[in-house]
Amino acid sequence: MFNFRMLSLVLALSAASTVLNTLSAAPLEEVIVTAQKREQSAQDIGMSISSLDAQTMRNFSINESSDITNRIPNVENGSFGPGWNAQVAIRGVVTDDFNDLSESPVAMYLDDMYLVALGAGTFPVFDMDHVEVLRGPQGTLFGRNTTGGVINYKTANPDPSARRATVEATIAEHNEYILTGHVNSPITDDLTGRVAFYRRKDDGWIKNITNGKDSGVADIWGFRGKLLYQPTEDLSAKLTYQYNLSTGNTLVYGNRPSYPDARGFVHVTPKNYNAWGVGGVCPAQCPPASLGGILGFSPPQVPAPIR
Repeated sequence: MFNFRMLSLVLALSAASTVLNTLSAAPLEEVIVTAQKREQSAQDIGMSISSLDAQTMRNFSINESSDITNRIPNVENGSFGPGWNAQVAIRGVVTDDFNDLSESPVAMYLDDMYLVALGAGTFPVFDMDHVEVLRGPQGTLFGRNTTGGVINYKTANPDPSARRATVEATIAEHNEYILTGHVNSPITDDLTGRVAFYRRKDDGWIKNITNGKDSGVADIWGFRGKLLYQPTEDLSAKLTYQYNLSTGNTLVYGNRPSYPDARGFVHVTPKNYNAWGVGGVCPAQCPPASLGGILGFSPPQVPAPIR
């Protein structure tokens, strides 16, 4: 028995040593981020940054913008769900103001477009490239409202070299289903398009015994269209349109986007919360310098008064 135990211990130590040698010999995959407004390796950036690529986000079922808090340290989100005010904290820096016109000390960006309204910070993430979390302050490159840091969601760009289409489906309890997909195709030699969609629906996971109505219901639509115009290798222009619609009784209670009017009456956004935006990016590479411009537009939401 003693010899058998000693032999098992020797074999276990030998196997562990082999695994460690294999891991140490395997090269680390380079992580490319755009934290300093240009593509760089994360190892070359002198700041605290965390990043998740598209495959990692799929592996961990990250379907909403707030889901990244489960995989990135020092980041928390007190939001109640899609369409509700995002209360994102990085290293404890957060705002608890329910007013929709307030601005968070943690800035959120979607394809380098600043999301001003707190309610715009909770949205479905689909057809993503990666997401970056930069711990603050980040005022030098991202301006105001970045004391806590910056969260930058980057969606997948049109690929001129590929013609493909994908559809993914997920089924879960409470009759939940999630459908996502995209279509990518060159239109001309210089123009490429990419269209992506997102659909999530369930029956709710909270039973309200007072009125018998289920809560925690998700009913979400998402659409994104992108056009990439690239006449030369050094010049390109990109146009993006995105629309999100969140409906359903998300929770029994929660903070709603709101603001007081001139008479002092409080107004809140309706349960059907929709948001859309248009953005464009036009970078030009002229070695050794580079120029670029970003233009985005997202109209404010029209609230409904309390009845």
